[in-house]
Amino acid sequence: MTGQVEEEVLTRLGELGLRITRGCVSLSPGLLPVSEIVPQGEDDEANASASFTCCSVPMTIARGERDGVTVVPDDGPSEYRDVLALTAHQSRELFARRGAIGRVEWTIGPRSRSG
Repeated sequence: MTGQVEEEVLTRLGELGLRITRGCVSLSPGLLPVSEIVPQGEDDEANASASFTCCSVPMTIARGERDGVTVVPDDGPSEYRDVLALTAHQSRELFARRGAIGRVEWTIGPRSRSG
């Protein structure tokens, strides 16, 4: 990638609110405009979301009643946390790109939304 492309990719992840602090991935959606969390169909405001990938793992950000994250492994049960952060172990698995994490579903509540 050219320097400009790399900068744009990093900037966009920052706009979406993805942060890495002490090796842990978290979401701080302060810069994400609510207008970018779009409904999946007409008149389907309840199922609005934005999608992207990080370390080749599909991620969605959806509006919800409260903040939380669901990590869906490639095999096994999903893990829900009522915070906008992955555990240290989950973050390491994400960075390792071993395929252990199938997808990550972030939910932002009313207090975390901007705009």
